[in-house]
Amino acid sequence: MKTLIAAIMTFVMALASASTVRAGVQINDIITLANSFGHPGGSFIATDVTNPTVLPFKTYCAELEEIIFFNTPYKVVGIGTISITGGKSLTPFAAWLYDRSLGHSGGLPTFNPISDVDNNVVQFGIWKSLGYTPGQINASAPPINYATYDAMLTAKGWFALFNAQSAANQLAGAGNVRIMNLRFNNINVQDQLVEVPEPFSAVIWPLILICVGGGWTFISRRGG
Repeated sequence: MKTLIAAIMTFVMALASASTVRAGVQINDIITLANSFGHPGGSFIATDVTNPTVLPFKTYCAELEEIIFFNTPYKVVGIGTISITGGKSLTPFAAWLYDRSLGHSGGLPTFNPISDVDNNVVQFGIWKSLGYTPGQINASAPPINYATYDAMLTAKGWFALFNAQSAANQLAGAGNVRIMNLRFNNINVQDQLVEVPEPFSAVIWPLILICVGGGWTFISRRGG
């Protein structure tokens, strides 16, 4: 038994060491954003100027309060689970929706990645899940209308699929999603979603889901 425990601890320590190796966007990297499908909010294509080995990736907004400008160098000042200006915490559904919109683990049924409307539905679902109210979304994100897009999100069946996968412990990938905090000249700008390699995500995220117990409330801009 002691040998087994020692082997497990050695494996865990190896994972911890591996997590420090640059394999994705890192704090202090410089990021630029380019326009993509959907408006307002995401989607955008992010490029890590500091580390060209990181492939350009698709991202969505995690805030309503801030704007971004295209092809502007933004510094990554944090990678975590809370947006700076909005103060919103990443939810399991928002993380899952972003991960699946990238085509992982079967993707999102009926999602067309080059459709402005479908990308707007994903962006709306992220904002709603993060806790933005109908009034906030209607005021800050036209032409996205809360009632219209809420009905579209429901019709897509994505939340039902999330619940089914959650019950079956099939949320692989969602635990790798984080909020990337960006600044320009020491001024906070729009926070964006990002996926990072995290060896312990498979453990951490189920614990989060256990803590919320399935009882979290599903309530859930662009410049340039």
